Amino acid sequence: MVKRPEGTDAEFSKYGEEILTNQLAYTSEQHSRWDAVMRKAVNHSISGLTDMAGANISVSEITSQTVDVTQIPDKLGGAEKITVGILLAVEEKPGFHMALLHSPEAAYSIIDILLGQELGTSNEMGELELSTLGEMGNIMCSFFLNVMGDETGIQLMTTPPTVREDMTGAVLDYILAEIMMDTDEVDLLQTTYGTENTKVDGTFIVLPSNDFRLQAFEKGLAA
Repeated sequence: MVKRPEGTDAEFSKYGEEILTNQLAYTSEQHSRWDAVMRKAVNHSISGLTDMAGANISVSEITSQTVDVTQIPDKLGGAEKITVGILLAVEEKPGFHMALLHSPEAAYSIIDILLGQELGTSNEMGELELSTLGEMGNIMCSFFLNVMGDETGIQLMTTPPTVREDMTGAVLDYILAEIMMDTDEVDLLQTTYGTENTKVDGTFIVLPSNDFRLQAFEKGLAA
């Protein structure tokens, strides 16, 4: 079992890795294990929308990469690009955030799918639209955390969602500033999903704290 080191410069006795200035180093096996669990959790999170939509919603593609926190806005088309973000945190896990990001056009398509409307019906963010996206975020992130909980034995629950339409940099500013106090890198998962006839692109950003990731490996992900 990997034990938390006492200082900022220490070695993992099991993996021979170093922790430098609060940055955790992982073996290739740990990276592979983490990526596999993330993909499983994303698939499960989107499957949770099927009941909400009354239609089969599935994932057709997932691409994942680990990126520098400061590069996220650029990876999503630039800090000034308008995006619709659904933001959630994890209760009692400081620094653990999740975000679902879509272009306004994709967000409107999702709303129409979830409400059983003809595509193109939604064209502005009113109370119903915001509520629909918030419920979508709540369902997806709850299903996501269910997988994480099953894999680690750690009970995880989301906070209520916040939905914002703004420039990407503004939408993510607070959570990126907080996560940068803990780590330099995050997991960026870009997905294509939808019904048989309609596909939309979205980005799922998983922002776990170093403390949680270390705890996750201790509890089960290293197996």
